[in-house]
Amino acid sequence: MASFNELTDILTGLDQRLTEHETGLLQSKFAPIESQYAPYPSLAPFLKMMGALIKYLDSKKAGAHPEAGLVLLSMTRRFEKLVSDFDPERDKDKINTLASEEIKKYKALQNKIASKPVAGDMDLDRLKAVILAIDWEISDGTLQHFETVVREFLSAYHQDKISHHFLKIIQGLGNYIGSRKADAHPDAISFLRAVFDAFEKTFQTPALSYQNKKEILENQIRLFNELKARLSKEKQKLRPGSDMREEEFLPPALSHIKPAAPVSSEDVMTLPLSSEPDESNAEDIVPALSGRRPPAAPRDVMGDLFSLKESPADELLDAIHMMDVHGAGRTPGRNQTLDSPAGGIKQFTPQLKHNEPIAEIGDRLDEFFNLETSPGPSDHPILPADETVELIAELEEDKTEGIVPFQYEDESFEPCDPDEKNREMEIGAQAILDRLRTRLKTLDRANPEPGLSAIKDDIAELTALWQNEPEKTALMELLGLSLDILDPPIPSLPLEEAVNYEKNEPIPEYYREKPPGIFARIKAIFTS
Repeated sequence: MASFNELTDILTGLDQRLTEHETGLLQSKFAPIESQYAPYPSLAPFLKMMGALIKYLDSKKAGAHPEAGLVLLSMTRRFEKLVSDFDPERDKDKINTLASEEIKKYKALQNKIASKPVAGDMDLDRLKAVILAIDWEISDGTLQHFETVVREFLSAYHQDKISHHFLKIIQGLGNYIGSRKADAHPDAISFLRAVFDAFEKTFQTPALSYQNKKEILENQIRLFNELKARLSKEKQKLRPGSDMREEEFLPPALSHIKPAAPVSSEDVMTLPLSSEPDESNAEDIVPALSGRRPPAAPRDVMGDLFSLKESPADELLDAIHMMDVHGAGRTPGRNQTLDSPAGGIKQFTPQLKHNEPIAEIGDRLDEFFNLETSPGPSDHPILPADETVELIAELEEDKTEGIVPFQYEDESFEPCDPDEKNREMEIGAQAILDRLRTRLKTLDRANPEPGLSAIKDDIAELTALWQNEPEKTALMELLGLSLDILDPPIPSLPLEEAVNYEKNEPIPEYYREKPPGIFARIKAIFTS
């Protein structure tokens, strides 16, 4: 029993940094136990599993799986209890039942080791390094490195629930610090270091029980939730509720304008022709704007500002202008109907007069235009004076919305795409740049004047294309000024040669004073 106690003490004091001395002690304490209980077949599974785990720890040492020591400790305690409570010869069935539980733990550990290599002490130092880098400087590079390392740890410990939860808390804190950077809460970075210290403690202490690790994790989760609640309260303080209510109370723009009822599309009225006014309606006059109806909904405010306003008087003038006069015995068109006149418009009958043309005036007009006079009666029928003719006037559609400015009604108009226009400008500018580069390379320095004009034209085109980009236009201006140096100087004459040149140059004919004529000379004789 002394060997069991010594083996248990060694396994309890193990940490992640296994050394060769510790693995040697494990082998030395397990050897007498194996030799003592090897003859019992019921205990053989325990001995094989314990021996395999000790060899695994000796081969991997610091790189061994952190749960290997815990599984070996559990087997040692169970094996000690079986030996003390049961007889290996008589209680084989009970021993096999208890051994099956340890076999499940052993196979689960084998699957974890085979599925994903576990990060060792070097990987833990990497995680610690990226956390310290964030504490020192919050930059895009450090945040990207932090995210990469944390993702590797999450992939390695996806089956270890406790370690996985620790890493998720670390990842969440890192994302918060990366999004806020300098504006992050000062307690966030210190809490990130505290979470890592707790994770390191559970990582490097295999002898720590599962319950103790769970308590440490629950404590960190509680602190994490408290930090989140504190951050949310501070965020609410930055945005008072009164400001939010005022923003919600503000009505939308133009909400005070209410839609109006629709207006009838057209009105058809009958106007009887009569020379005398209608006395029945003379006193009962409807107001001019009584028939005016509100505009159709929805109302276009900007359209009302620029639209043409029409009154009932305008509508009446349009109706008179567009009416079709029908003679006696003639019927209206097939598409025209006779209805009562619209309200607010008085019926009237104009007087038709039989004014026959004056024969003398007609003869003179025919003689002037070389036309033969036609003494016969006129072909146009003359209406009797007391007969009334009904006129049908179909009003135009009441366009209350009027003219809407900037409304493109041409179907052929296609608005250009600004991105396509920018691409065309870039392609044009690139072509001009290539042409300008070629001309500068092939410029004849001995006689640069022919090529300079074309180069300056290209510079002017680029300046026009880049008029909204001051840096590029400034570069084009500097290039143009530098090319002015290559222009040949204009020869200047000395002062004396210029004076002689002006003296010897003949005076143009239109500047010379003309001699006086003969009439001017005669006049000068009499006036002198």
